[in-house]
Amino acid sequence: MTVAHSAIANEVQWVVEAFDHRAGDRLLQSNAVTFDASTPDLFAPLQVGGCVVLAGPDGQHDPDYLAELIRTQAITHMASVPTVLT
Repeated sequence: MTVAHSAIANEVQWVVEAFDHRAGDRLLQSNAVTFDASTPDLFAPLQVGGCVVLAGPDGQHDPDYLAELIRTQAITHMASVPTVLT
């Protein structure tokens, strides 16, 4: 499926506004970057001068590892699927 650049740009802008991303924010990305829904999560913080912290591939489903990243990396936002929290 082909997605127009403008569609991605519009979704990224919506995510910036909906989740109040600002310069200095730090987003923990625990979803696989190959997951299509991760695209706006990856680019929204970068659009406003924020930072994206990528979870390691073995830690994406480890709540203790993710909690440690949240603490040590001063995470302000997190992108995840709900099953990570169970």
